[in-house]
Amino acid sequence: MKKKFLFLFSLSFLLLGVGACGEDNPTHDDPNNSIVNAISIEADEAEIHLTGFEEYQVKYEVTPSNATNKDVTFELSNDRICTVDDNGVLKGKNVSGSCILTIRLKDNPIVSDTIKIVTASIVSVENITCTVDTFNFLYAGQEINFSYSVTPTNANNKEVEISVEDINVAELNERKTALIAKNPGRTNLILRSLDESSNVEIKIPVIFDTSNFETLVKDEELNPTKNFTYQDIGKTNGDHYLDSTSTAEDPTKVLVIPIEFSDITFDEIYGAENGEETIKSELGIAYNGDIELTNYRESVSSYFEKSSYGNLHLDFDIADVYQSGLNASDISKDEYESLFEILELVYNAYEGTKEVSPETDYTIYDRDKDGFIDSVWFIFSAPNYGNVTPWDPLYNKNFWAFVTNYNFGDANLVSPTLNQFGWASYDFMYEKGNNQIDTHTYIHETGHLFGLNDYYNYSMQNSPLGCYDMQDMNVGDHNAWTKAALGWTTPIIYDTSKHDYAKVHLEPNDLSGSSLFITNHYEGSAFDEYIVLELYSPKGLNELDSTYQYSAGLGRLPREYGVKMYHVDSRLIKNNDSKPQSYIDLADTQDGLNGLGPVTIGASNTNNSSRNYTVELFEQIELISSNPNGSAYNRLITPYTANDFFQTGDTFDLDTYSHFTYEESGKLNNGEELNIRIYFENVSSDGADLIIEPLD
Repeated sequence: MKKKFLFLFSLSFLLLGVGACGEDNPTHDDPNNSIVNAISIEADEAEIHLTGFEEYQVKYEVTPSNATNKDVTFELSNDRICTVDDNGVLKGKNVSGSCILTIRLKDNPIVSDTIKIVTASIVSVENITCTVDTFNFLYAGQEINFSYSVTPTNANNKEVEISVEDINVAELNERKTALIAKNPGRTNLILRSLDESSNVEIKIPVIFDTSNFETLVKDEELNPTKNFTYQDIGKTNGDHYLDSTSTAEDPTKVLVIPIEFSDITFDEIYGAENGEETIKSELGIAYNGDIELTNYRESVSSYFEKSSYGNLHLDFDIADVYQSGLNASDISKDEYESLFEILELVYNAYEGTKEVSPETDYTIYDRDKDGFIDSVWFIFSAPNYGNVTPWDPLYNKNFWAFVTNYNFGDANLVSPTLNQFGWASYDFMYEKGNNQIDTHTYIHETGHLFGLNDYYNYSMQNSPLGCYDMQDMNVGDHNAWTKAALGWTTPIIYDTSKHDYAKVHLEPNDLSGSSLFITNHYEGSAFDEYIVLELYSPKGLNELDSTYQYSAGLGRLPREYGVKMYHVDSRLIKNNDSKPQSYIDLADTQDGLNGLGPVTIGASNTNNSSRNYTVELFEQIELISSNPNGSAYNRLITPYTANDFFQTGDTFDLDTYSHFTYEESGKLNNGEELNIRIYFENVSSDGADLIIEPLD
């Protein structure tokens, strides 16, 4: 009490002293220098709920608002529940419980307020898994999709930060759902949990390494006609095909004989007395000329020289017109009777020509010296029946264009016997008019003289090859398999039993015979089952039919470049009338086809028993559209389009494109799987770069 008294006494003295000073000290009377004491603290919330590791800024108000000192302290009744810093930031701990937070005035602890803090523990992230274990990139621009999952599924914070360590190697797409290759190298995709209660982070290897890739090129030792040719196949059945390879110095020679009917003479056709000379001249242009002379299409010889890349030279000898002595209108329309009459007519024409020109050395048309003329073209003076009305006497389906074989006699090395011949009307030359000579039909039929099948479906149910092929609807160039089978090209071979990761470059098909055959076991022959690829070009032999419409229902060939893919089943079978047929083991053909008996290609693009020798009615060659579900030509008689080409960034594997496989099984016709994936790294007019990846 004494001390308190003294304090009051001293205060009174000081107050008296102030008063005694009077006006000499006016500043001590300034109200701005007065101390205003805080009288209360009021928290904004009575109760705060936090989850583990959640932060919260405490809010409160000190009154009066103009209090001189508003500094406060924060006290927790239990710091095992949460923490608080000097600024009033709460942070929950990962426990469930409650405590009291007291806010006190620093200069007067009696002035205070309390808040109840309630915490709840959280479920922390324990693991992150990704759908991709390793990103193995094969080419720049390749995109690999991925997704991830966070466990446990009831974790409170499942947000994940996604990044790439080295974005020069690969980068994320905009949605961060795929990784896109940029440059060769190695890096990691990082998935890091944003759950602060967890330190989960995973790194997924990203590898863009092509150093172990094999670059495949064509190897002439793998030439598919090395062991046997189309000619050899024909001979096992008594058929005599043209030799499909020859040089300019020693060309494949073919005799062309114009045949005149008595009631339709060439003089009448050409409106002059020199009709015979005119038809010989026109046929000379059609078969041996060039575009400058035809004013439209390549001649037959120039077409095949270009299609074969200079590996076939044809020289057609145009014979004098042979007077048949028959009236075209008298030829029976009955198929078999008429065919017999025509065959006799053809043989008589050939024999008669030999009698008229005994000095001619007909052995030059027997290139393989087997006693048979390899092939003869007969051009008759009647119009093709498609150009006359059904009630016309000349509406006769035998007046069309076809190639056939007929046994006219035994082999004769001195005077070779006729066996195979082509038969067509003169007026196929004039389908375009305007002083243009059209050779589309003659070229197509000449393909049969080499042994090639028709690639269109005689049943008219669909278009396995999409119409645009010389052996389909008479347009464009021959496809890559045809060229290899005729010995004009050596394809690049990818054999799954011998090759692993591989790179392949294909040149446009107007520049070279660049193509790729994919198989599980290459036996040195084109006559097997393959996936075949080539780079289509609208130039070269495709240019005319991509510029002008050949047929009203076909339109024009595409003007775009793109990779065409085919499924080929040209396996050989023993040629007999019984089924099931027995396939030839190509391992037995290393020395040719000797001793195997009659053999032929089993499959056909016409899926009926009279044209197809396989029990399953397999197709011989079909175009595989880039559309995994197939294209319109698979169901209709309609052409393919540029949309059916494979382009940059596309991929192919049998599971994805199972629609063309046997019973959609994802297996080839031979029952085998083809465990590869093809990446189309770059496709342009400069070439196509492909990557082949083996699959497990």
